[in-house]
Amino acid sequence: PGRVLVVSVPDWGVTPFCVKGGRDPATVAREIDALNAMEREVCAGLKVRWLDITPGSRRAGGDPSLLADDGLHPS
Repeated sequence: PGRVLVVSVPDWGVTPFCVKGGRDPATVAREIDALNAMEREVCAGLKVRWLDITPGSRRAGGDPSLLADDGLHPS
């Protein structure tokens, strides 16, 4: 456990990919929050490090220069 790091799921609902795909950004955010909460709890129980990158992904979603040409992945 001391050598394991779990990274949260970034919120891809803030990206152009989400809207172009017909998804609701608020629904995506809620689902990601629920998944990340479950993963955080499991990590705590296993004494595994947890890194929450989701808030940063939400701030970066409005800046197209931080996304690849596909409108989804970080550049």
